[in-house]
Amino acid sequence: MQSVSAAEPSLCSRAMLCSLSISMRSARKHDREASDEIAQRHGAQPDAGRYHKVLLPKAALAEVQRIVNEARQEHYFMTLPWDDNGYRALPAAAYMDHTEKMRGLRTSSRRLSRLWVANLGSSWKRPKCDSEAYSGQRTILLPKNSALSSPLRPK
Repeated sequence: MQSVSAAEPSLCSRAMLCSLSISMRSARKHDREASDEIAQRHGAQPDAGRYHKVLLPKAALAEVQRIVNEARQEHYFMTLPWDDNGYRALPAAAYMDHTEKMRGLRTSSRRLSRLWVANLGSSWKRPKCDSEAYSGQRTILLPKNSALSSPLRPK
């Protein structure tokens, strides 16, 4: 007759793999004309530099960027690198705390996005742009995966 031994702790019962995926719109647009002009002026290859138009001031997205940075720091602090595909090992004992913190940050980001759009109103100004690629319509860029992630067009 075999005796039943207590289950030995294994890596599967003590840790789990997790990953963090954050995407955020940069509120920048590639300026082909400026890129080509600078390359010609300096006699460089056309792909030597890539210049962008900043569609919104840095301050407009600063708080969202702060939340994104906090989420990344929290994730890197609570986990250890596991493989080259971005998965990290999270101790099972820390799962609930980590999940609660990340949900709180996601909620803050969504709340901030809604507030930002509500306060934007008529203060948004069309960026100066002579590029043919610019359609002439104003587009407000928001962080991806937010409740208001699709581009909004003010009336």
